[in-house]
Amino acid sequence: MNLSSYSGKKVRVTSVDGQVLLGIVDLYTQALDNVPEEESISLDNGDEETLTEIFKSEIRSIEVIEE
Repeated sequence: MNLSSYSGKKVRVTSVDGQVLLGIVDLYTQALDNVPEEESISLDNGDEETLTEIFKSEIRSIEVIEE
């Protein structure tokens, strides 16, 4: 799964524990720039001025729902 390809797209992310997150991928962070060293995406769900970060190992599936 290439997380950087989802930048700017509206997605539905299902986590490994079954939680579903909806939002626009506002930020992609490569592994070398993250602690721990794992790539991640940050979702903007439009509710607040905060982003929800999710690491690659936490993602069961990701689906583009709008482009």
